This record gives sequence, C-alpha cells and structure tokens, in this order.
Amino acid sequence: MTGITIQRVEEADTEEVMKLLRRTFFVHEPLNNKVGYCKSESDECIDLDLYCRHCLPGISFKAVDIDGNIIGVLINDVSSVKDPLDFDMILSTTVSPAFKKIINMLKIRESGAKLSEKYPNDENLLEIKLAATDANWRNKGVMNELMQETE
Repeated sequence: MTGITIQRVEEADTEEVMKLLRRTFFVHEPLNNKVGYCKSESDECIDLDLYCRHCLPGISFKAVDIDGNIIGVLINDVSSVKDPLDFDMILSTTVSPAFKKIINMLKIRESGAKLSEKYPNDENLLEIKLAATDANWRNKGVMNELMQETE
C-alpha cells in the first residue's frame, strides 16, 4: 500500500490516537454497543480511556497518511502466560457498570483459554488489545500493514 507509513506509537501520539479511538473503536466495537458503553464520541468512557492509554506506548503501531494524520492503530501489549491479568483487581477499580460486563466477559475468556497449559515453555506472549482504522481508510489494507509490522 502506498501513501501510508507504519510507525511505533510514541508518548507524544497519545492524544491523537485517543481521538481516533473515540471516533472508531469506542463507538463501533460490537461489544461496547451490546452493553451500551460509549454510545457516541462525546460519551465519557473513563475506564476504556485509561485502559487504552496504559497500553499505548511500547509495542503499539500507528498508520500515518502522507499529511501526517494517524489513520489506524494496533494496540499491543506483552502479557505474562503464567501470571495472567488480575481481572478482579481491574473490576474493583472499574467505574462503569457496562465496562464491568466487558471485563467479566474477558475474565471468562481468559480462564477458558488456559494459555499456561497451551504454552508451558513460554513466559510472555504478544497480545493484540484492540485495532482501529479511520472510516475513510477501511478496506484499503491499513490493518494488514499494521499486523505485518507487529509480526
């Protein structure tokens, strides 16, 4: 694909990435819609906002158009196989009842995955936390490029 570059997300990109996420992932993610979380760009989605900000710098990647606009993002994190996320701690600090439903679903998914049994010799794994592409750039290979860079 021409016209875009793939770069690591830097601390300075945080606000622009968050704007992209608010107008894409926050309002279009089917699970968010199902539980009634983040119905519009202007909704205050504190829990999801904090979650995304925590994962941004490090091994996340952004797609940038020729004008310097961030048009896609793949938020990645390294997770411990043997010491998984403490979902109960996350639930205890979660404000939104709708977001608590999402965290509970993730907790069930995580316990069913049994990653430590599947990968007994591994300590960590790369986890794709979420992905978003600007509506004007969808179906043009942006996410494919972000995935390729992540690999």
